[in-house]
Amino acid sequence: MTLLPQQHRITGYGYNILFMHGDQLCTDDIPYQKFRRKSRTWWWKFLIQCLPLKQRRLKAENYRKISVAQQKHKSSDIMDVNPTTVDAVMASENVDLLIHGHTHRPEIHSLPNNKIRAVVGDWYTQGSVLTLSHQQLALSCISFNAKNGI
Repeated sequence: MTLLPQQHRITGYGYNILFMHGDQLCTDDIPYQKFRRKSRTWWWKFLIQCLPLKQRRLKAENYRKISVAQQKHKSSDIMDVNPTTVDAVMASENVDLLIHGHTHRPEIHSLPNNKIRAVVGDWYTQGSVLTLSHQQLALSCISFNAKNGI
């Protein structure tokens, strides 16, 4: 397995493709974007790395709980990607296929100018498999209970 950078470009099957997590596309969620900027600074990473592993895991679990609680009070529009941001990223990266997660709403979106945005699921309650070939781009989803398996 190879850990990819925040944004990773490849070319395949006639597409210029950009892979990304997708959280940076949700620019209408201002509090999340502030946290995202802070948590990616060198000093934040340094301070977190100074903590024992057990404390880091507890902090991560606590941040997830806070995030879930905050999501209950946010509209789905705020937590989804901003279309203008998607267009800007795809134009600046010169890609016609964007593949991301974060919003956890699996779907293939047809965009203007023959561009495509493919969203994969979260792997907590569903699995997503995106297949790209010369013939097609297809998204398959499998529902499952993470505690009990498929």
